[in-house]
Amino acid sequence: MIRVEVVGTGYMGENHVRICSEMEDVRLIEISDPNSSRVKELAARYKLQEKKKSMIRK
Repeated sequence: MIRVEVVGTGYMGENHVRICSEMEDVRLIEISDPNSSRVKELAARYKLQEKKKSMIRK
């Protein structure tokens, strides 16, 4: 199991979140970005749970 943290929620960051969330052997453990509304948007889209200012997969 590979654990991944994505830093940044721009164009490439969102692609990394999407791809990691689709892979069986990858666990997306955190998304970090100063723009909390963007982090929450991606968290909702990819079913992630909020943990402080970042998100972590349920």
